[in-house]
Amino acid sequence: MYSVKSCKKSDEVWAPIDNDQLPELENLKNDNSQVLQYLSQETRWNMTQNLGKAADLADNLIQMDFYNTTYPLWLTQPKINGYSGSELKKTIMEFAEIHPRSCAYYYPCRYLMGGLWLDDVINKLNDANDSKNALKVIGYASHTEVTLAVMKLMGIEKEELTTSAGFVIEFRRRPNVAVRILNHDPNPIDAHVIYPANLTKELSDVQESDGFIRLSDFIRIVRPESYSDWPKQCDAPSCALDNPNADFSSSTRSFSSQLTVAFVTILAVIIH
Repeated sequence: MYSVKSCKKSDEVWAPIDNDQLPELENLKNDNSQVLQYLSQETRWNMTQNLGKAADLADNLIQMDFYNTTYPLWLTQPKINGYSGSELKKTIMEFAEIHPRSCAYYYPCRYLMGGLWLDDVINKLNDANDSKNALKVIGYASHTEVTLAVMKLMGIEKEELTTSAGFVIEFRRRPNVAVRILNHDPNPIDAHVIYPANLTKELSDVQESDGFIRLSDFIRIVRPESYSDWPKQCDAPSCALDNPNADFSSSTRSFSSQLTVAFVTILAVIIH
């Protein structure tokens, strides 16, 4: 919703994340203050001020691994007490996507970012059940904070995502109308691994032996986590429906500067 100029609520829910004010982020900073100071000194990026810079470093290491690039000496032979090269890298990777992940963990941000998407998923499943469309597969593409947010809202127990990861929902009509919730991971990018998702107790309690959940039960459980009235949730005027990107607010959060890694999410409607 930060790409919607009229969504004033976006700045509010992101502020404690962007400013590292959530207790979890403050603790992460304090627990790793020595490492952050060392990394700030070596990279000239002020990681003690904002964990987003540490996340940028983690992203760089991921790319270096992908392209088999040699690490700098300050990483392989760190001059910091108690840390080997591998231990320092492990600590750095704890900061990967830290702000997007924190949005999915922090309910006000999770709900604002994922609730409208979940509403669309529910509507698509209802349409499939009512035979209102002939689509076999419906695909979505989004980013860490939004994808992980909607996954957690729909009851998937997941704490992080890799590039191109997401979820799959399988729909069937027989022997009863039901859905199966699956994780989708890349291997490493172009190949795909799809497997059953770990679900909240409320959902797992209504799963059948083959992993399917009756559609009525699924919607009953996850519907409260969705919304369709986005202007109300965004604290935007009702006229924003006609022009969502009109400058009704002072929102300063930039869409392009905050989204760095795309995640592909697929909702597969498979008719049995």
